[in-house]
Amino acid sequence: MAEFPEADIHIEKWHKLWQVVWRRPGYPPRILMAHEALHEAQRAEYRGESKFAAKLRKAAAEVRNKNDRDLG
Repeated sequence: MAEFPEADIHIEKWHKLWQVVWRRPGYPPRILMAHEALHEAQRAEYRGESKFAAKLRKAAAEVRNKNDRDLG
């Protein structure tokens, strides 16, 4: 399957919560909570997109840590 090397995955804070933002050229951004990003990473791994899955997992872990710190 196609990897997404041009995909931009980063985190942003919206309404007191950190979220994963996934942007691909030509598509609107997808805003995901940590559990949704982990689910999408699992789907990407199943499709054979391991680098993309790793990026999503890293961003999801960062979001979870920041939300735990800020809201904990």
